[in-house]
Amino acid sequence: MNKSFLTEVQYNLVELEGLIAHQSENNWSEPNLVTIELGDILEGISLGITTGEQLGTLSNSDKKTLSHLYSKLNQYSNDVLYSFVELTEDDKKNFEQLREILRDVGLDLNISISNSMGPFMRKVEELEEKLHSTDE
Repeated sequence: MNKSFLTEVQYNLVELEGLIAHQSENNWSEPNLVTIELGDILEGISLGITTGEQLGTLSNSDKKTLSHLYSKLNQYSNDVLYSFVELTEDDKKNFEQLREILRDVGLDLNISISNSMGPFMRKVEELEEKLHSTDE
């Protein structure tokens, strides 16, 4: 798998956790910082899957995990190009819950970014599982 994908998506997930924390502490004064970051993450995951498939560097297992993560994260409100979404109180609560999950799996501002696929994919698998359990 492409190292830039690895660090970019990982970094953006960490950044998302920090942005949600900041918005939560500041009464959601700039919610679009969160929704734009989420859009970047979704784009990064999609690009990583496509590139990994084209280069043959993405295992079926990793593709499945990343695809599931994409569909889970895509359920949160996110911006489309040139159009900002308005967040409801439920959206804000959902993002705050997502922040807790990101922290639980070790994707928060206190971690060191991993340069190897194994540890990152374990975090992604755990993240996807925890997001799945919030649906039930």
